[in-house]
Amino acid sequence: MKTLVTYFSASGVTKRVAEKVANALDADIFEIAPETPYTAADLDYMDKTSRSTIEMNDKSFRPPIKETIDVAEYDTILIGFPVWWYTAPTIINTFIESIDIAGKTAIAFCTSGGTGINGCENDLKNAYPEANWKPGKRLYGRESDDEIINSMDSLIDDFSYEEVNRALNMVVVRAEEEDRKNLAVKIMRVLPLCKENSRYGYRYWPMSGLYAMELLINWVPDYLMSRDENMEINFDNDAMGDLWTHWCTNAPLPYCMGLIYNFNDVSFRGFERNRLKNGFDVLWGRLSDEEYEFTKFSVGYQITWIREWSRVDDNPLKDHLLPTLLSDSFDLREYLLKNGKDQQEYKSFLNLIQEIVEPISERLQKDYADSYKDGEPLRMLVDYANSAR
Repeated sequence: MKTLVTYFSASGVTKRVAEKVANALDADIFEIAPETPYTAADLDYMDKTSRSTIEMNDKSFRPPIKETIDVAEYDTILIGFPVWWYTAPTIINTFIESIDIAGKTAIAFCTSGGTGINGCENDLKNAYPEANWKPGKRLYGRESDDEIINSMDSLIDDFSYEEVNRALNMVVVRAEEEDRKNLAVKIMRVLPLCKENSRYGYRYWPMSGLYAMELLINWVPDYLMSRDENMEINFDNDAMGDLWTHWCTNAPLPYCMGLIYNFNDVSFRGFERNRLKNGFDVLWGRLSDEEYEFTKFSVGYQITWIREWSRVDDNPLKDHLLPTLLSDSFDLREYLLKNGKDQQEYKSFLNLIQEIVEPISERLQKDYADSYKDGEPLRMLVDYANSAR
């Protein structure tokens, strides 16, 4: 299951997008380079005598390319290009006809400010029906890394959890023993990045009860840890630390919070938790953005997140959480009312943040005057702060 990202880029826009796509998919990349580079004059579509205009007006023309690539080892080939005259540049035809695309999964992606990809896809499907064409994407060229990752959802087929897990295990087991760890790490890097998708998305892995951590349970012990003669677990802490930072940077926030919620699982026993600090720092940056994403999770998830964060950071409450809760733009009252819907969990929450409860209480009474008395969670926090003095 190997993927190749190929691209033709005349101005550099498609090149930048293709590099992000390849990074998102952990795929190899190949540039479709013309034998003679295009100049600005060549690309002047208003000039009927320009090189690109002449080429595109002759659908049989095949601009020569510098080199091609053997695609025998690849199952999926992505082909990126700018839209020229409502279709793919004819240099794309040159490239496709230079490789054996029969039976390959082929996916087109284009960069365009206005024209969609449908016409390009239809032209390529009609010209090369021997390939298994899947829906592609139109990108603008200014997308962030996260947006590029999001746009790759169409690359993932809608298989069941059981089918995917079985296939992945077969891939790793059949690999040479010395390659299994690297292969497992590659797959673990990519899977959480497929956002909101029923095949690889967080609906299956970090958020679904018995199967919640099966990816980590199955793969981490087998490929990223070993046991010594005393049967003590030895983690590959570098690999796990890098994976955690990678997930916290790129994966959907529910996936990251789901992993934290299950940290007591077998997956992380014996792991040096200080290796998680970089990931937690990155995660806090995402959770505390202008939308205050951390407030959207249940108080149970917040409790686990704060507890685990405190194990790897000296002062996350005072240095990070408190300034946010006290900021003018943060609706402290609404946040506490939401967290206090389950009284038992709310008590656990107050116990966890006890070192910062007093300044929170002071802001609550100052900014909301008597209105803080309108909600039981607010009165509970003030009473808790008073009793702790």
